[in-house]
Amino acid sequence: MRTWRNRPRRTCRAPRPSPSSRCRIQPSSRCRTVPSSRCRTVPSSRCRPQRSRRCRTPPSSPCRFQPPSRCRTPPSSRCRFQPPSWHRAVPFRWCRSAGPPRSAGAVSAVRGICGEGRRADAPPPPPRSRSVKRPIRSVASGRLVSLGGASGGGSDRQRWGPAGRARAFRASVSAVSHPFLDRADLRTRVRQALGDFLHRRRTRLAEIELEALAPVADAVEALVLQGGKRLRPAFAYWGYRGAGGPDEDAVVAAVAALELVQASALIHDDVMDGSETRRGEPAVHRRFATLHEEAGWRGDPAGFGTAAAILLGDLCLVWSDEMLHASGVAPEALGRARPVFDEMRTEVTIGQYLDVQTQATGDTSTARASLVARFKSAKYTIERPLLLGAALAGASQTLAKAYEGYGLPLGEAFQLRDDVLGVFGDPAVTGKPAGDDLREGKRTYLIAAALENGAPAAVFDELLGNPELDAGGVARLREVIVDSGALRRTEDRIGHLTGEALAALDGAQVTEEAREVLTGLAQAATQRTV
Repeated sequence: MRTWRNRPRRTCRAPRPSPSSRCRIQPSSRCRTVPSSRCRTVPSSRCRPQRSRRCRTPPSSPCRFQPPSRCRTPPSSRCRFQPPSWHRAVPFRWCRSAGPPRSAGAVSAVRGICGEGRRADAPPPPPRSRSVKRPIRSVASGRLVSLGGASGGGSDRQRWGPAGRARAFRASVSAVSHPFLDRADLRTRVRQALGDFLHRRRTRLAEIELEALAPVADAVEALVLQGGKRLRPAFAYWGYRGAGGPDEDAVVAAVAALELVQASALIHDDVMDGSETRRGEPAVHRRFATLHEEAGWRGDPAGFGTAAAILLGDLCLVWSDEMLHASGVAPEALGRARPVFDEMRTEVTIGQYLDVQTQATGDTSTARASLVARFKSAKYTIERPLLLGAALAGASQTLAKAYEGYGLPLGEAFQLRDDVLGVFGDPAVTGKPAGDDLREGKRTYLIAAALENGAPAAVFDELLGNPELDAGGVARLREVIVDSGALRRTEDRIGHLTGEALAALDGAQVTEEAREVLTGLAQAATQRTV
């Protein structure tokens, strides 16, 4: 019998079977070759998968197109992986598809369904050397454009700078491992609830239009799942537990809906401010502008990115409502929580408008800055989440009033800390360029305090709000702010508001564990660096 060594064929390196077995895997328990029309194999114990241009499944794939009890993907599904939690999907560039992708959407669709990562509760992947280089393909054409690291980064990261900034930001968020943020394993459970919900929404989008909507699911998941301190769900959950509510997964899913409200606000805020990055990655409107450019579509890429981001922000707001209702909490609890949830979304939207209107009018009073901070951030970050948790637990009006006394000043202190980080924060930690708030011309309490303290208005008129502000201009404004005493005044106000909040908590009738955690969360919210 002639062996493959004597044959000129190079594709699959196996003897040609009989015509009746064309394109079929022989019934061997050890054969794991993809059933491709160009692959040939025999029922031999030495049969191994051949990775060629026509055999697109790498040996590392956990699902070898065999149907054992744990492999859920039939050979006919053509890469439409909907993996369970243990299944690590095949990287998108090795998925079998009908020829090379014809458009950016095609590549994104395959990436969106097959995925490159793994779920939070999946087993860790096998170790891989950092020196290994893997091919990176253009989002638009699928052509090889460069070699990336082992993590398989895409063209977006190359375009928008080193992936190290994104990794540094995610590491800094993970490093916010304040014991009270992680009490009851809350952040892990919130992420799991969000992942399960977004997985179901991805499936629904794929049913509507796989190729066009996979980038939508990718963008939402990247923003919601890959970053965030989960402060809002934490305040809601411990507001619920402080009112005597028992620990329930349904409640965790309900408070996790706050992260989708936050995602909506961030997406719209980046559009209004013209921000280039968010959490170390391109902002959503820039992400879709890049998709438009690389695909070579018609029209203005920036306009497409802005329109897509507005719609994605709206979609996140819709999904927040859906996640709350599908959480599994009792209908009577939902009825109590519904008014709080609605009021919170109204307030944050009004706060966004007040912020835009303040920049347009040039109002630089500290009173106006405090009003904007209260509605744009303070209420929906701490006060309303606390009241949402209280409503889910059926708390008394007395406790709700105590939560208001704790949440509102603490929420304003949280926003003041955010203002300080927007001017003096480290980009590698915050995930945004240094001095971004100065380029955007934000009339924050920090700026208002500097002007009230006698800082030269001419400097702010010249530099504040200049989108081309360089490092020298940022340094100049920082110097003026510090010299005027505005930074110290802002830090003092943060301390005063935090003390006011803790005093209100001392008089609240809450469980001792919740009192301990809420005291710790006050520190996490106001003494942070990210």
